[in-house]
Amino acid sequence: MDRNQNIAATLELLAECWPLAFSIYENRRRPLKIGIHLDIAATLDGAVTPAELALALRCYCANKVYRSRLIAGAVRIGLDGAPAGIVTEKEATQTPTTPASKIPSKAPTIPAPKRLSLADLQAAARERKAAVS
Repeated sequence: MDRNQNIAATLELLAECWPLAFSIYENRRRPLKIGIHLDIAATLDGAVTPAELALALRCYCANKVYRSRLIAGAVRIGLDGAPAGIVTEKEATQTPTTPASKIPSKAPTIPAPKRLSLADLQAAARERKAAVS
């Protein structure tokens, strides 16, 4: 799987697990809680590496529609879609420091215990959706 496919798969997983916080559709994106990566990492328990998560979130938050929503006073949301902070004036005027195109493709990874693959999680989600329907 190449880098762009890996980013897309990780974002798809985030949108599937937390549809109130993440959206594949750019026009539905809202400012995320500061530190949301820690909540995600704790919940997924190693299903994606820290490097994969960081790259996916960097791409998600560097999106021009997402950036346009970073207006001072705008509400930030947590994984459950509930308010989790406010965009400050300083955050509203900042631009991304590292464009996604400049991120090294060989990001360091931390060895993790046996983990589910992204494909395993997607299959489980499909089964869960089929059971609900």
